[in-house]
Amino acid sequence: MQRPAGRAVLLAALFSLVIGVTQPFWASRVDGAALGRLWDAVLPGTDALSEFVQPVAGVLSGLGRIRELEEETQQLRAELDRLRGELTRMREIEAENQRLRELLGARNRTPNFQFALADVIGREPGPFVEAIIVNRGSQDGIEPGMVVIGAAGLVGKVVKVSAGTARVLLITDPSNAVAARIQRSDAREVTGLVVGQGQGRLVMRYIAQGEPVQVGDQVVTSGLGETFPKGLAIGRVVQVRRLDVEPFQEAVIEPAVASGRLENVLIITNFRPPRLD
Repeated sequence: MQRPAGRAVLLAALFSLVIGVTQPFWASRVDGAALGRLWDAVLPGTDALSEFVQPVAGVLSGLGRIRELEEETQQLRAELDRLRGELTRMREIEAENQRLRELLGARNRTPNFQFALADVIGREPGPFVEAIIVNRGSQDGIEPGMVVIGAAGLVGKVVKVSAGTARVLLITDPSNAVAARIQRSDAREVTGLVVGQGQGRLVMRYIAQGEPVQVGDQVVTSGLGETFPKGLAIGRVVQVRRLDVEPFQEAVIEPAVASGRLENVLIITNFRPPRLD
């Protein structure tokens, strides 16, 4: 009488072993009730063992579902990374389009000039030189002396060219100077010389002491000396320095163009300053 029971236990153990080995392949698709029916078919009359196997099968089925969820999570993470990369790319495209729209606005404000669009591809790292490198050169008709502007105003001038690149000396370079005037609504002209101070700074010098200069005044090129066209924005006055013992006052200028963030510029191709031979 003990033999059939022992045989049933042995078969149950073998059946459980088969279940454990094959569980990864079927666990997610077979529920506990179905496994119980299979148990009854294989080992009829062993209800007690069947009641034990069904919850065990439910646990194994849950483990299989966990594995499926882990795989789905990995796939979702990969898709999320892809979408983040796509969003970053789209934002960069939108930012570039905005910069180009602003440059188009600058071109429309100066209809008498012809332009070559250039990308900034390098910056000179020296602490005493402020210059950028653009991807237009002699093969594009670029020559030394040509004036370079950004969306908001004057950037500098071309000082050296190669076949495919040009070096642009920024107006903030200490060796650069621009004849300028305070932009006013009346007929009175307040002129001076804007000189680069390095590190993105400008100072307007040689302003007569009696001339009215205020914080917030706009400064533009005067066209004197014919080095730069008349009327290009240089910046605005952020500080006025006056000394009673000096014949001139000076103004600290915030540049209209932040050269450190420049990515695209326009080179004026039909304005050439006179050569000094």
